[in-house]
Amino acid sequence: MFASLLLPMTPALVSAEGAPAMPLVVCQVDKAPQMLVPAYVCQWYGGSQHY
Repeated sequence: MFASLLLPMTPALVSAEGAPAMPLVVCQVDKAPQMLVPAYVCQWYGGSQHY
């Protein structure tokens, strides 16, 4: 479920040059698999960040 929430937002997070607009972190939310997402998304969902 968490990944399906992120998929629609992914294109908006990429700048015109194709580089990520935000720094990405490895995020762990509850029992979900770790995912590479922008730091603010991880914080929004209360996940733990791993660099």
